[in-house]
Amino acid sequence: MNVYYDFWDVFQRSVKNNLTRELDNVNKECQKLLNDPDSDKMKNIISKFMNDNTDKLILQILKTRDSYTYNHLYTNVNRWLKIDDNYMISSNVGLLKSIIKSSHKKYVDVEMMLDNIIAYLEDPEKQLNSIINFAVEYNIVAILNSLKDKINLHPKYKQAHGIGLMQIVRRQVQNK
Repeated sequence: MNVYYDFWDVFQRSVKNNLTRELDNVNKECQKLLNDPDSDKMKNIISKFMNDNTDKLILQILKTRDSYTYNHLYTNVNRWLKIDDNYMISSNVGLLKSIIKSSHKKYVDVEMMLDNIIAYLEDPEKQLNSIINFAVEYNIVAILNSLKDKINLHPKYKQAHGIGLMQIVRRQVQNK
């Protein structure tokens, strides 16, 4: 069986209640190409969908607050990363990962985190400071790592990550 179709079949079933028109279009194209010996055609169709729609899917699924579905989405995005070497993962996938990892911590208000991340995804420019302040307040390094390219850091700090990044950003927030 075709590895791309196998991926697509599992992926589209896991997110079937979101972006249904787009999923249906890709599904029809993949069905047509199922017996085509040139599997790169199918890969290209799926790649285009993943590149164009992953961020939209993340936002839609987070709004449902269905942790089961966003866990599946995160797993499938990671599966696609292993299949397609050219797939450029967005920082929003990192935000999804931070929700999954932080939701098990008792000190994190998951609903508030979802509210902050959804607000940021809907209006990144307006909500960037809010989500940074939330990440600093709750000590969620993964959110800062996901947003590192969007945070206005001095160039010498751009390579920082983890606790180092948290300390740098915390200082910046306190100095404002």
